[in-house]
Amino acid sequence: MMTSHGVLAAVDNRVTYRQLDYWLRTRRITLAGTVRGSGHHREWTPVEAAAFAEFVNIYEQQRDMTRLVADGSAWVMCLERQSLHLVRELST
Repeated sequence: MMTSHGVLAAVDNRVTYRQLDYWLRTRRITLAGTVRGSGHHREWTPVEAAAFAEFVNIYEQQRDMTRLVADGSAWVMCLERQSLHLVRELST
């Protein structure tokens, strides 16, 4: 498990903590773990951390992601691809 700060460090802080927090609060990005409220670290699974790295790459390529980010489809796509990648690794 990683924290949000660890996930940001993994993507070389190409996105600010404020931007990440906004995406999480507005549910453009959702995490499997429960968030207990202010003052608690969010926990990211390895699949979510890998999906976030892919999400940041897409975000950088297409700065106008209003529709994709607003409806959460970009995040869901990244999660699904990373989950499939993990399943393939485990099956080999």
